[in-house]
Amino acid sequence: MKLLTKPWWTLVYGRPEDVVEVYRDLLNSIPIDWIELRMQANREIRSKIKPVNDRLFIVEGNSVREIPRPSKGGSLTLIESRVMIRDREDVDRLFRIKSAWDILDSGSMDSVEVLVKALGEEYFTIGKVSSPLWSVFSAFGFLNTIRLLYSRPELIKYASERTLSCSMEVVKAYSEVGVDGIFIEECLTSRDIISLKMFEEYSKPYIERLISYAKNLGLKVIYYYCGDVSDRIEYLVSFKPDALAFEEGKKNFRIDIEWVDSIVKGRCCLLGNINSIWIIQEGSIEDIKREVLRQIKVGKRSGKFIVSTGSPITPQTPISKVRAFVEITRQLVN
Repeated sequence: MKLLTKPWWTLVYGRPEDVVEVYRDLLNSIPIDWIELRMQANREIRSKIKPVNDRLFIVEGNSVREIPRPSKGGSLTLIESRVMIRDREDVDRLFRIKSAWDILDSGSMDSVEVLVKALGEEYFTIGKVSSPLWSVFSAFGFLNTIRLLYSRPELIKYASERTLSCSMEVVKAYSEVGVDGIFIEECLTSRDIISLKMFEEYSKPYIERLISYAKNLGLKVIYYYCGDVSDRIEYLVSFKPDALAFEEGKKNFRIDIEWVDSIVKGRCCLLGNINSIWIIQEGSIEDIKREVLRQIKVGKRSGKFIVSTGSPITPQTPISKVRAFVEITRQLVN
């Protein structure tokens, strides 16, 4: 079954009205309750786009450059980046702070604004940003960031302050076009990567301020923390997000939702962490029913629970399985 009727590049480079069609196609196939809205290329770039069959090009005068089609699995944080970070000037060049008004004027929020108007009455709409330290990891590369955490910690703090400012402006722009909430994703700062002491010093001050800023704008905040959380759930709750989300257990750590709920104790909403590969993609319908029911029973203890997967649905998952997951959840909740 084909899910979408528009070209692969529509979400980033398409007209806002075409982006709305993509979302309608998705929602007609999979009746989910909320939709994540992402920024697209600005109007100037979109005006230079030239599609040829299933390929896409940017044409600037006599220059023609092909835009590569993204891999189905998405992009990865670089292990070793070629970016040279020597001083604050390098950081400033890498992270250019664009005000919310400049973001809006550029047209990067055009499709988000149109989607909110078209679908916002029926669906909960959320924007997405990365946590400040994870933004540093993504730009510097994993090994570079780890080295600098030990050799140039003041530079990491400066970069995190800079990425915090960038994220705040994006959150402000999302707020201005009327989204309901913001999804903040944090990776590579968990127990299996950095110590609790390093988390306290290099992540906590920045993510705490980002969550507070978004809430002060009237947005609901979902804080998605990836990796081993076994020594820091209390910290995450103390940041006062409206909801917390975690991965399913993997990579030699275990995250049992019942154990998480026993610590959170209803102090914020909790998202489920159903295994997207072994339950949704590879499991049977009975496997899905069993795990959904188990997590619903956990959620009923506080009444603040959203049935969800712990990681994104994989490209290999049949649409029929995703739809079944949604329909089973509705049946069991009711």
